[in-house]
Amino acid sequence: MFPALLILALSAAFRASRTGRGRLLPAVWLLVLLAVSWPGAGLAKGLHYGVTRWDMRDGLPHNMVHDIAQDRQGFIWVATWEGVARFNGRSFTVYDNENTEQARLSGVFSLLAEADGSILVGTAVDGIYRHHQGQWRAYGDAALRQLRVEDMLRTADGTLWLSSRHQLYRLDAQGRPQQVDFPSGIEPGQIHALRADGDDLLVASLNGAWQVHNGRARPWGQAQGFAGKQVRQIDRDGAGGWVLACDDGVWRWHADGRSERVVASNRISQAMVDSRQALWVVGNDGQVLRIASDGSRQQLALDGLPSRAFLEDREGLLWLGDSLGLTRLSPGAVRALTQRNGLGDSYVRTVLQTANGSTWIGHASGIQRWQDGALGPLLAMPDTRLSTTVTALAADPHGDGVWAGTYEQGVLRFDGAGRLLQQLPVSYASARSLMVRTLLPTAQGMLVGTPRGLLRLDADGQVQPLGKQLGLGEHAVQVLSRDEQGQIWIGTEAGMAMLRPDGRLRHWQPERDLPAYAVFDFLHDADGTVWVASDSGLLRLRDGALQVYDHHAGLPRDKMFRILDDGHRRLWLSSNQGVFRVARSEFAAFDANRHDLLAVDVIDSSDGMPSSQVNGATWPAGWQHRDGQLMFPTGRGLALIDPELAGRDRNAVPPVVLEQVLVNGVRQPLQAAYRLQQRTNRLSITYAALAFASPHKLRYRYRLLGFERDWVEVGEGTEAVYTNLPPGDYRFQVQAMAMPLDWSRSQRLGSAELAIVQVPVFWQRPLVLATAALLLLLVLFSGWRLRVHHYERRQRRLNALVAQRTEELHRKNVALVAAGRERDELLGRLERLALYDSLTALPNRRAADGYLQQALDQAAASGTPLSVALIDVDHFKQVNDGYGHQVGDRVLAHLGRLLSEPSEGAVFAARQGGEEFLLVMPNTALARGRQRMQVLCAEVAGAQLAQAPAITVSIGVAGYGPGRDQVHTLLAAADANLYRAKEGGRNQVVG
Repeated sequence: MFPALLILALSAAFRASRTGRGRLLPAVWLLVLLAVSWPGAGLAKGLHYGVTRWDMRDGLPHNMVHDIAQDRQGFIWVATWEGVARFNGRSFTVYDNENTEQARLSGVFSLLAEADGSILVGTAVDGIYRHHQGQWRAYGDAALRQLRVEDMLRTADGTLWLSSRHQLYRLDAQGRPQQVDFPSGIEPGQIHALRADGDDLLVASLNGAWQVHNGRARPWGQAQGFAGKQVRQIDRDGAGGWVLACDDGVWRWHADGRSERVVASNRISQAMVDSRQALWVVGNDGQVLRIASDGSRQQLALDGLPSRAFLEDREGLLWLGDSLGLTRLSPGAVRALTQRNGLGDSYVRTVLQTANGSTWIGHASGIQRWQDGALGPLLAMPDTRLSTTVTALAADPHGDGVWAGTYEQGVLRFDGAGRLLQQLPVSYASARSLMVRTLLPTAQGMLVGTPRGLLRLDADGQVQPLGKQLGLGEHAVQVLSRDEQGQIWIGTEAGMAMLRPDGRLRHWQPERDLPAYAVFDFLHDADGTVWVASDSGLLRLRDGALQVYDHHAGLPRDKMFRILDDGHRRLWLSSNQGVFRVARSEFAAFDANRHDLLAVDVIDSSDGMPSSQVNGATWPAGWQHRDGQLMFPTGRGLALIDPELAGRDRNAVPPVVLEQVLVNGVRQPLQAAYRLQQRTNRLSITYAALAFASPHKLRYRYRLLGFERDWVEVGEGTEAVYTNLPPGDYRFQVQAMAMPLDWSRSQRLGSAELAIVQVPVFWQRPLVLATAALLLLLVLFSGWRLRVHHYERRQRRLNALVAQRTEELHRKNVALVAAGRERDELLGRLERLALYDSLTALPNRRAADGYLQQALDQAAASGTPLSVALIDVDHFKQVNDGYGHQVGDRVLAHLGRLLSEPSEGAVFAARQGGEEFLLVMPNTALARGRQRMQVLCAEVAGAQLAQAPAITVSIGVAGYGPGRDQVHTLLAAADANLYRAKEGGRNQVVG
């Protein structure tokens, strides 16, 4: 499908250019975009560009960006209708008519960065202004102030050129504009761009290209056909030739004189060759095409209509302006596979590549197969009424297909072509299929990790609770991994285990053997070392010892889901805040105390990942493609990382600049040293590192030598504040480093500093301070003598009062102690009355329910038997009616004493209510409990109370088991047996 789509796109583009009927239709551009970004190129390694945008919501004074420049320090300047903005990568500093009194900065069209660090700003109605060291000044004479300055350029000989609509000017030594004449009868028309060629000037205009030599303009490129043709841009091609953006496309004029059209279109706005020798073409509709030196292409899209603003900065980033703001195109090593590329759902859970090269992707809408550059359709699922989420994958050892674990539809088997071959429900203790977190095919069947523990599926679909049989309980299993020795490693939400081929199990439990709870992944080294991804950091198990690497060791986060080795001795760790790359040598250096922290590269959404949230707790949550790229599932698509390109700029030194110095709230001109004559109540210094690719990965520290020796680490903070600065000589120093952070690596530090002298004010001079100190001592001594006399007199009064109050408190304390004892005794009696029957001295029903629940929990946890018995006095109403309630109470009390007497094994007896009693017999099987109750029944029948009739009891016995594992179900079974004993003639045991 990809070749057909590409042919369709190119055909449509060709027809549009041939007809010349206006602009290339958006639908045609869409076809081109789809063709270039179709999944067929999705796994291609190489440099790819991501798009970042800013507009008025981010601090721009206006969304229409006319021009962009970078000054000597490294700031990015942006020209707009409502002023100019300076950008440090994180925030904009705006200069406009409201906050800049020295300049009328409205309708800014052009910018020019000068070699001395200044910026020239060309406006629509007031000529040119110059910004240097924080100050604004008008530039040139009064005649220049009348011009609409649309573009500016300084050639190698120092001449400043500027365009104003269809006129070209140069400034003379006095700053006066001198108009450049064109050949008689010829006008350039609207001037689009200026380009320097040594001392000469090249002009791109409505009526062709021009060369200005020694102040005279002449047509340029006539032999190549550029005369009379609208030329919008001229740029060097990096090989001694030129690239021209014309009204019929982009042309390359080679150094040998040959010319060729490389892009055919009648709607080209810009063309530029960057430092990587890639050609960039910007269309009038906002489509951006990059043609690399090897011929590969990438298509990007702007949201608005482009202006002539196009700049490559010192980091190789591309900056463009359009009607909707400022756009940055940044090269990265990460691509994203999302729904725009044909993915069925962007919430990806798992990914795996099989031996035949197919990449299988499980997501919230099902499973897809990616092979030979083509992303296939969603594979058929057994039941579309249930969730189609695929949560786990495993290669089929008997073919090119996969086993797929699902959220609700069990385990599915697909062949290499994506056909569904088999469905195995994963039902355990429930009719509904459990969620599958991980799969591992074995000779004995399929091991399945679920939220209810480890299960084994036989070939016929029978489910065995293997986790319970191994003693792992029913904790959720999140990863199953087999090492070279055939040992199976099991990661759960409550520790990890290793199952040997002979069936023996080694279990690591949290807080006892393992410094973590949840385990998400394993990586096995050839020497037997096992790396463990957990919720408490990266663990290394070597020679039986565990080593923990967490945020204390330099990892940004403790919880990580997947560990991959890229084959170049680097580990990649996925997390909820991106993917971390750590060289194996870093662990050795950290263990040997050669490094204070691990050097960790963070790859996240700023590098092109669809989301920094990498999904985990299902397996596999990442895979290395056979071409070397790393694939990680995220909440917004599949991230594809080229490990060789990622972090390539990690050793770049970020240039640090001081942006602003405020003394007592007043802004100071920027300079290398300050001498502060007035007392400084508050000193504020704002700084920034001008690294625009990933400004959020910059970290800062600063210190004020003479005031403090140690560095103050402030993370991403960009302001230092000092209050009440004492007199002295100081040196402010600030340093910045891009992640990974290790301040000991000085070769990666960017820094800036300034000198500060705080001059002492009058009262801070030594003589004044010494005199004031003597006077203060004299006053203090006099005051001290007066205070001592006053305190001695007052102390005598206080001593008497304290003695009186102490005696009163002693008496009250004695009374409180006695009251406390009475309260404790009363509470004890009340507690016994709440839990015990006063007549039989046995626990009551409330206490019995609590004890029986504990006994059930113990039996369930330990697998031991449990029996209960309900005992009822036969014909008790006749006793009460015939002998009176006093005799009835004696009968109940007698039975209570019999039940509370020691017997074989531990027995709990309680009065349930009326003439009914409960016996709980832990560790007693039903048969044994029935025998004991028969003895008790005979003992009651043989006893005789004085002045009371002989009594008998009926007893119902029940044992703990299936259907009788709750308090109410077990008592109901015993009660039913008691009823049968009554019905069967009483004075007997049923159970």
